[in-house]
Amino acid sequence: MPTHNCAESHAPRLDREAPATGVSVKAQCHAFGRRRRPAALLWQAPPGMPRAKPHSEVKGLWFTVARRYLTERYGQATVDECIARLGERHGAVLAEPLPSQWYPEEALQQTLAVLDVVIAHGDQALYVQIIEECSLLAVHHFFRALLRLVPPATMLRKVPTMWSLIRRGAGKVAVDADDHHGVVRYAEFPYFDDVNYRLLTLGAIRALMTLCGAEHARVELVGHTADSLVVDVVY
Repeated sequence: MPTHNCAESHAPRLDREAPATGVSVKAQCHAFGRRRRPAALLWQAPPGMPRAKPHSEVKGLWFTVARRYLTERYGQATVDECIARLGERHGAVLAEPLPSQWYPEEALQQTLAVLDVVIAHGDQALYVQIIEECSLLAVHHFFRALLRLVPPATMLRKVPTMWSLIRRGAGKVAVDADDHHGVVRYAEFPYFDDVNYRLLTLGAIRALMTLCGAEHARVELVGHTADSLVVDVVY
């Protein structure tokens, strides 16, 4: 399968191209623009994308943290709006998530779409910031072992472990990292044509760099296919 530029998307949510490789996350997000779309539209598979995907589940911890973040930062009314937009099936997950329960990937995909509509309002730079803040909250409350100060390379090498703690089913993660540079490769995870998953990855890795004192690290999406993503980190 050919590799696409990370800024291209077959999802209806993205209608602009990002800069070429070598541009910082902040600049990439700025280049995406403050796109807008009808508020009622959640993520849909683009034409030609197979709708049947390998089985994938997400730990309820993700939804627990998201709900806590939304409540503390934006208030209960915003939480209620997100739940209402998710509908009965997926709204119940955000309304009463169980941290140890496994939920279908579709619940996360729709929740990410709702966060874009209700909170970010189509601003992709803001979206990455939201994910970063949410990820920091998750680490502070549920992954305390990661909080000790470690070098950025060591922190990046924890990414596969964190992936296995919050996911099961589809997806593999590999990391190559030295004292100044790291590459994180995601494979066999067929959700990267949805731009929200790419922004989710950016925000999560930025949070990890912040935790280890490398908040000014350059984090870039350097390429993706429908089921793979490559992230380059310079610290």
